Amino acid sequence: DVGVSMFGLDARYSVQKFSARGQYVYTDIQDSKAYNDLTGLDLGAALSGYYAELAYNVLPLFHRQKLDVFVRYENLNTHAKVSGIVKNDLYHRTEWTTGVSYHIAPGVVFKIDYQLKGTQSKDADDTEQLNVGLGFWF
Repeated sequence: DVGVSMFGLDARYSVQKFSARGQYVYTDIQDSKAYNDLTGLDLGAALSGYYAELAYNVLPLFHRQKLDVFVRYENLNTHAKVSGIVKNDLYHRTEWTTGVSYHIAPGVVFKIDYQLKGTQSKDADDTEQLNVGLGFWF
C-alpha cells in the first residue's frame, strides 16, 4: 500500500488585457521505499512542482474574441525527496513556453506554442518542441 498526501495552491489575476496565473503542488508518497523494493522502480518519496504564466490580450477590450500572447515557466521535480534510492536529476525538469492562444468563442481556443525543455542533469540535452492544438469545453 502506498499513501499519497497532496497540498496545492492556485492563483489567478486578471485586469483589463493582462492576466497572470500560477500553481504550486507538493505531494508526499508514504512507503515509497517498500514500493520501490517490491517493483524495482524509482518512485520518489516527494514530488513538487510549480508554474507561473503571464499573458496579454492584443485585441481591443470591447472585442468578443481574445488573442493572448503568453509566456510560462514550469519547474517539476518528481524526486524532490527520495527514500532508499539515489536522487535522479533527470526527474527535475524545467520548461519555458511561449505562444499565442486565440479564444475563438466561449469555450473554444486555438493555441500554438514553442517549448524549451531541460533537466537539472548535466548529462541530458535540452529539447525543443512546437505544439499546435484546438481545445474546447462545455
